[in-house]
Amino acid sequence: MDNETKKILTIHTIDKRMTDRKSPNMEKAGFEAALNELLEENIQVKEVVTDAHLGIGSIMKKQYSDIHHSHDIWHAAKNLGNKILKVAQKKGNNILLDWSKDIVNHFWFSCRQAKTYEEFVGIWRSVLHHITNTHEWIFSHGGVIQCMHGELTEEERTKAWLSPTQHANVLKDLAAVVLDKRLLNNVGYFLNFR
Repeated sequence: MDNETKKILTIHTIDKRMTDRKSPNMEKAGFEAALNELLEENIQVKEVVTDAHLGIGSIMKKQYSDIHHSHDIWHAAKNLGNKILKVAQKKGNNILLDWSKDIVNHFWFSCRQAKTYEEFVGIWRSVLHHITNTHEWIFSHGGVIQCMHGELTEEERTKAWLSPTQHANVLKDLAAVVLDKRLLNNVGYFLNFR
């Protein structure tokens, strides 16, 4: 589908028999057939947006490195939400259930706002401070950073804040998700906010 016009440019239906009866290979085969058809028709493809399918990522790096590859933010946010819910279901972490939607929304915001890896990480990791009612903190390089929202009204303060001491284990578990190396290694796929 073309991102600007929303018109379907090509569609390919793949049967398991076309991929040695291996259904996991179907998405990759269909993607490759569709992209090759577009390129053979001399359609200039500047960017491809997919979910985080590892096989497609590999094809993009090896065969189509001149085309920018982005990940669909909806899929990334859904996967992140599932990871946060899994952490929230861990014994003693149920306070995160109230915050899970807000954390995922903050991920969306970070992807939309950031234009560079550094900007993304700065905005994204601020959620770890925000949920403790800390809206200004000292950055590791000595500078002062603050949340991007303005003064919070009483209506906006409906959730219980996490205490850095009382909820230290909860924050540690959440930080493992927020600062996950695989997530941070994929930031380049999110910066076009598709």
